[in-house]
Amino acid sequence: MYDPSHYQWFEQLFHSLMQDAATRQLFHQLARWDRYTSRHSFNVFVLGSLLAHRLKWPNIQEIASGLLLHDIGKTTVSRTVLMKTEAPIWTEWQPLKTHPRKGHDPLKANRFSANAISMAQEHHERLDGSGYPDEALASDLEDPARLLAVVDIYSALTLDRPYLQALSSYRAVHMIREEVGPLDPRYVRAFCELLGIFPQGPRCS
Repeated sequence: MYDPSHYQWFEQLFHSLMQDAATRQLFHQLARWDRYTSRHSFNVFVLGSLLAHRLKWPNIQEIASGLLLHDIGKTTVSRTVLMKTEAPIWTEWQPLKTHPRKGHDPLKANRFSANAISMAQEHHERLDGSGYPDEALASDLEDPARLLAVVDIYSALTLDRPYLQALSSYRAVHMIREEVGPLDPRYVRAFCELLGIFPQGPRCS
């Protein structure tokens, strides 16, 4: 993962994204709204872009914009809920679960790609229909959203949240491996390879 040749490529990618006024404005809006969510989004952008690059996807810039702005819908969620030092209660969790759908409007209004829009809408969906907000099935989920789901979970587990202490990278990968049923095993395996972390068992080997 820590290949020095990646740094220049990544710097150029981020600089290119920030040249777009809509991307820059939306990311700054997210950063002003909630510091944790903006850190998480940048982390997802870094890891997801490196993974897409490793997989030799042709549309990296389009995917990267979807990674960076996948949580833009959280700007519609109360700061009080986002910054709580305790886990959200049921009545607070329901508005939180709408944020993927709420990400659709600003991305569509600013003419982001279909991939970027679907990534915002589908990053909490799971292959077995257990995700949200639409309980979509595997047949409804495109590869960018499948890749994002893996990276999103890893970042959420390895960054301190207001109500939850970060896990080690190894522990986070182990937990992701345990969810390999609802997640796409191709991207779980590829992510393990990117990080160079292989918990015991066949699913990441």
